[in-house]
Amino acid sequence: MKTNPLRSLLAALLLPVLLGVVATSSMAQDKSVAVTVKATGEVLVKAGSSESPLKSGARLNDGDQVRTGPDGRAVLVFTDDKSQLKLTPNTKVVLHARRGSGRTDKEVEMSQGTLWSKVTRQQGEFRIATPTSVASVKGTAWWTKADEEGTDIITEEGIVGLTSRESSQEVDVMSGQTGHSDGQASTVRPTSDADQEGLERGELKRVVVPIQDGDTRRELIIEYYE
Repeated sequence: MKTNPLRSLLAALLLPVLLGVVATSSMAQDKSVAVTVKATGEVLVKAGSSESPLKSGARLNDGDQVRTGPDGRAVLVFTDDKSQLKLTPNTKVVLHARRGSGRTDKEVEMSQGTLWSKVTRQQGEFRIATPTSVASVKGTAWWTKADEEGTDIITEEGIVGLTSRESSQEVDVMSGQTGHSDGQASTVRPTSDADQEGLERGELKRVVVPIQDGDTRRELIIEYYE
C-alpha cells in the first residue's frame, strides 16, 4: 500500500501542534489538593527532589513537603473541605491526599514542630501521623506537638483519637484535654496553662481563591486563622 506524501507531511506538521494542545489542556486542570493561604519568613516546599521557597497563593500536590524555618509560618487549606493547617516555626509536614468516590482521604505526615489544625466539614478521613502516634479526627480543632519525646494532642473542639504506633493503644482526647503518646502508651490529662503556652489561633481572616477543576472554574471562600 502506497503512502500519500502530502498526507505524511501534513501529519508531521500537525503532530507537534496537537501535542501542544493536549499539554496545555492537561496543565489547565488543577490537580492540587491544597492552597497556601499565607507564608511568611522562611517557608520551603519540596516537590520531588527540589526544594524552593513557598509563596502565598501557591498550590500544593499529594506528596509535597512543607518546612518552616526559625521565623517561618504558613497556613495551608485543603481545597475539598477547607480543612486548615497552621504551621509554626521549625515544623515539617508532608501532605498526602487520595481522591475517590466523592471524598478525599488526607494524612499529614508530621516529623517535628507544632501544628494547629481545624476540620469544619470533613469529607473523608483526616489523620496526622507522627513518629510515635496517629491522630484521627472528626470535626474538630486541635494542636499537635511532635519532638523526640513523643506527641502531644491539645484538643480545643471536638474529639481526637490518639493511637500509639507500637502498642496500638488508643485514647479519646476530648475538648479541654491533652493527650500524650511516646509510641508505647497514650495518656490523657486536663489541659493546663503550661500546655497552652505560646499557642494562639491568631486573627480570623477571609480570602477568595480561584480553583480550576477540569473545565470548571470556581471561587473558594476560605476563612482562616492567621
